[in-house]
Amino acid sequence: MVESAYSKTKIQVRYNDLDTVGHVNNAIYFTYFEIGRIDFINKFLWKFKSDEINFVIARAEADFIKSILLYDVVYVRTWISRVGNTSFDFSYRLEDEDGKEYATGKTINVILSNGKPSPVPNEIKALLMENEN
Repeated sequence: MVESAYSKTKIQVRYNDLDTVGHVNNAIYFTYFEIGRIDFINKFLWKFKSDEINFVIARAEADFIKSILLYDVVYVRTWISRVGNTSFDFSYRLEDEDGKEYATGKTINVILSNGKPSPVPNEIKALLMENEN
């Protein structure tokens, strides 16, 4: 993966994120993915106005590897892992300072124009090409 084609964002684990046994609740992992996705968009897709690139999440998935606890140091690594005609995938990896995984995930995102699927912009395709080199 090319350094410039992913974002790595530190996550602040909050007490409110925990379930009754002291682990981060599984639903919160998707919030952490969202934090990574927003950071990626701000770093690489900032030049698009909100009316030029709109997408919705058609599918979200996660694989839970290790529990996250309140005082764990957590980062979310985010990148574009696939580009189709009208959709693309963000991939995520929640990891500690040493790169050990807490979870991995993916969202399938569909580009919309006037409420209908639309071709993926070339700028998004270019980010995937960076990852493949």
